[in-house]
Amino acid sequence: APAPSGGMDQAISVLGQRGQAKLVEFNPVRASPVSLPAGHTFVIANCLAVSEKAVSAATQYNYRVVECRLAAAALAVAAGEAPAKAAAEVATLQSAERYYGGREGAVAAVEQVLKDGASSAAAAAEAVGVPLAEVFAGASAAAQDVLAHADAFRLRERARHVYSEARRVEDFKAACDAGGAPAELAAKL
Repeated sequence: APAPSGGMDQAISVLGQRGQAKLVEFNPVRASPVSLPAGHTFVIANCLAVSEKAVSAATQYNYRVVECRLAAAALAVAAGEAPAKAAAEVATLQSAERYYGGREGAVAAVEQVLKDGASSAAAAAEAVGVPLAEVFAGASAAAQDVLAHADAFRLRERARHVYSEARRVEDFKAACDAGGAPAELAAKL
């Protein structure tokens, strides 16, 4: 099954500008400049590690997409959303934030709502309130492939990771915007 790719690579290839770092955001898609300290640059290089995405899609990339969707729906249900509506409409962790007054509330809810460690498919369905087939009704063949092969989901760990990466990006932009000496910037990051 193919990997249902995100839009980050495509967005920066269209919105990027030579010599500028960009913060890419979605809903709506946009890119804003990030001012790096004088004398600093990003080096983008190919590490030559082969990633057989067509071979490992159901156990790696697509698996992460499914876990994020399940975590988002479970958060919405825990906040009082009807399970069928959460399954149909709450597809991303960002969309679940509205139930908790924003990202910080959603991050706190991850710790309170989502089970630590691996959850079986049955336990994930219980957290969402509907069968997993209903959550992914009309979803890509890639998501269906994950469901066919998955024996456990780590919803809390996945949500923690996604939110910590979002925080890391925000912290980097804030540190760059604040300026200061390169050594101070490096210490912040």
